[in-house]
Order: sequence, then C-alpha cells, then structure tokens
Amino acid sequence: MKTFIKLFFLLLIILVSAEAGADDENFEKAFQLFREQDYKNAVVYLEKYVAERPDPAAYYMLGYASYELRDFDGAREYFDAAYLIDPDFSYSKLLERAAHPDGDLKLIHDVLEISGAREQISYYADVVGSGLPRLQTSLNEQKIRQELLRLIKESYRFDKIYPSVIQVFQARFQKEHLTAVLLWLKTPVGRKMTALEIAANKPGSLKKMETFVSEYQRMGKGRKKLLTQLEKAISATEMNIEVVSASLLEMLKSMQAQTPEGNRLSSGQIEAIVGRIRDMPRQQLKNNVMVMLAYTYRELTEKELETAVHFYETPAGKWFADTSIRAITSAIGKASGEIGEELGKALAAKNIPI
Repeated sequence: MKTFIKLFFLLLIILVSAEAGADDENFEKAFQLFREQDYKNAVVYLEKYVAERPDPAAYYMLGYASYELRDFDGAREYFDAAYLIDPDFSYSKLLERAAHPDGDLKLIHDVLEISGAREQISYYADVVGSGLPRLQTSLNEQKIRQELLRLIKESYRFDKIYPSVIQVFQARFQKEHLTAVLLWLKTPVGRKMTALEIAANKPGSLKKMETFVSEYQRMGKGRKKLLTQLEKAISATEMNIEVVSASLLEMLKSMQAQTPEGNRLSSGQIEAIVGRIRDMPRQQLKNNVMVMLAYTYRELTEKELETAVHFYETPAGKWFADTSIRAITSAIGKASGEIGEELGKALAAKNIPI
C-alpha cells in the first residue's frame, strides 16, 4: 500500500509539473507576442494561462492588450482582476514576473535619459499649459483656464507619462536596435542634437519658432532638402498629427462616459471629429513642422544634418523613431483621457451637454 501511495503521489507530481510546464510556455509565448505588440494573438495565450493560473501579471497584460485592441470594458475588468490579486501590482512587477533581465530595462532608461526624453517629459505639462489662450474677459473664464491648467499639470505629470513611455519601449524591445541607438546618441552629433532638442522644446520656445519663418524661407535649397529628408525619416508631421488625434480621441471618449446617455456623442461622431484632424491637408502642417525642425537644428552644419539623416534611415533609427511616436502617443493619449474624464464630471455636474 505504501508503495502504491508513493507511486500515486509521484504520478501526481509528474502530471502537475507537466501542466505547469505547459502553463509557463503559454506565459512565455504570450509575453513574447506582447513585446512584439501582437496583442490579438497574445490574448489567446494569456486567456489559456489565466484559465489555469489567476496570475496578476497575466491579467495586467490582458488589460493592456485589450486596451490597445480598443476593448475598454474588457481592459478595465482585467486590470481590476490584477489589482484584486495584488493591489500594488505595477508594470515593473510584470517585468520581474517575466524574468526579463534588468540590464534590458536599464538600456531603455539609458536611451531615454541620453536622448533627453526624460527631461523633455518633465516639462511637457508646462509646454501644453503655455499654449492655452490667456482669457481676460471675465473672472469666470479665468477660473476655467486655471482649472484646465490644474488638470493638465496633474494628468501630464512626469510620474504618469514616463511609465507609459517605458511600457511601449519594453513591449517593442529590440536589444540590437537600442544598443545602436545608444551608440548614436553618444556620438558628437547625437549629443549636439539632443541638447538642441531639449532647448527647443522648453516652455516659451514656441513663440521663438513662430518668428523663424522668414529665416527658414531664406535658407538654401541644399539645407532645406536635408531638413526634408530628416522630417521624412523621423515622420515628424505624422507624429504631430497622431499625438493630437490620439489626445482628442481619448479626451472625447472619457468625457462622453461621464455624460447622460441622451446627450452623448456616438462613437461614429467622435471618430468623425478625430478623422477631420487626421485628414487635414498635410502641406501646411508639414510647412509648420519644417520651420520647427529648421529652428531646432539651426546650429547643425549641413554635414551634421546629413549624418543624422543617415542614422534615422537605418533599421535602428527607423525603429527608434517609430517606437518613440508610439510611446508618446500612448502616454499622452492616456493622460488626455484623464483630463477628459475630469472635464466630463465637471460639465455633468453643471448639466452642460458635451
């Protein structure tokens, strides 16, 4: 009998271990697909995994993937499930659960630090706030502006924007590309460009750019051609359109969620409003972007501009530009959603249709 019991437990351990191995394979496959931003297929493996193991890391990934797939109700349920199991769960814990090497995360932080992204994110709220019109007509309008400034500063805080940027870089992680980007950023031209970008994106620089139009028009054809090549390589015009579109979309959706059902815009109406931005004539927008680039890199020689264009046309440069656009779009979109939710609550409390 004792021998039988021993054999039974041994068989049970083998079966459990085999099942655990299959679960681990599902998690590893899901995490790989998640990093590659193949969210649709990642969900398949994650659902198999959580059916056997209620793991907060898997629920968190399901929440993120569902959000990216525009299933917002599902995303909320999965995030709630993750926090129910572990109220302190965070993206850093997901990295620990996936046994992702700390060196990889450090590489991302290093790139964002040396590229100036961390510093630029830290004053993003001030840049957005400085773009608001200064209303002097009435005390009520001044109060509205002050409230908007408060919401912007709260929603665009560094500790809210930066983690979202990290998440996208982590999801699209390519060690070879990141290493190449880091090496580029450490070159004399890379460092010089970073310093110029930080200076150009500080609050107050927008007005200086606006006065640079005439200087841009007087530039030689050769320099304009290099700036045009750089604009294309980093998708500067499309990035601006995408960030504004994503911000407006998330803000409107969040506002509508706080609005009485009879006063809400339909999803079709929201898409139409955002679509008008995405369908705006590109030429005027591109002209504005070209002036911005000309102002930002005004101290670069044509040889240095040529070097920059060459880098951003490499696979690593293209990956960095594309990932940066996705990261800032995602981060700003989420922050704008918070602003929209607060605005919606405020308007609903006053019974003002959105």
